[in-house]
Amino acid sequence: MDTLVRSLSGFAGGLVNNRTGLEGWYAVSLRFVPPRLAVDPSVTDDAPQFVTALQEQLGLKLQPEKTQVAVFVVDHIERPTPN
Repeated sequence: MDTLVRSLSGFAGGLVNNRTGLEGWYAVSLRFVPPRLAVDPSVTDDAPQFVTALQEQLGLKLQPEKTQVAVFVVDHIERPTPN
């Protein structure tokens, strides 16, 4: 499940944590419209939105939560001088 969760982050639009408690390997198939194509009805076919597909096809639900994340901030940079 951890591998699946890492791959979902891009489609979910943020960090996704595995809170299922499930371990092991699973073969899954998920059919959905990528978020960037969802705004064009001519491209959507009959596939559901990502969040809907995740819940209906895999029985998984994304729950928003507030959490702390590590952030690395660069506030200054100097170009190296030629030797």
